Amino acid sequence: MTLDGFLTFLGLAAAVFAIIPPVARLRIRLQLVPQAILAGAALVLALYFEFFQFVSLPCLPAFRIVCNGLVIQPGAAFTPAMAAFLVVVVWMLLACLVAICLPPSQRSIRPMADLVEQLFYQQRYGEAVDFVLPHVRFLERAQTSQALESKVEGLARRQAYPRSGGMVK
Repeated sequence: MTLDGFLTFLGLAAAVFAIIPPVARLRIRLQLVPQAILAGAALVLALYFEFFQFVSLPCLPAFRIVCNGLVIQPGAAFTPAMAAFLVVVVWMLLACLVAICLPPSQRSIRPMADLVEQLFYQQRYGEAVDFVLPHVRFLERAQTSQALESKVEGLARRQAYPRSGGMVK
């Protein structure tokens, strides 16, 4: 993969993101942290391999194990351009797996609420329903968990500060 091929790929990824349905875009926004970590690592590796002839640095002894996979000998059958292409393909596969398989977490509840509120404010009710519908069971479990947490917290407070029926002496 050459640099112009890599830039074309990034442009194609941006175009696909622009034409996917708004609900899918909202779901991707919920997984922003894992996607950003994946993208950052893939971009650094792909650019390293694209500019391998300029940036291939000698490896420090502490990082020998990692560096052995990042060093490509001149004249090898597996070129840095092939490595960059492989990095981009693996990145896209992992990004798709994250988007499809990663369930929402407790940290997703606040962004989900903000997104739904924004959709209702914009009177996009169908998209709000389409966005929330796959996550109803998750939201139900989260609500039950929060209710249980509140009960445990209340019980702990009562144990710490018991009410007495009589006067304090």
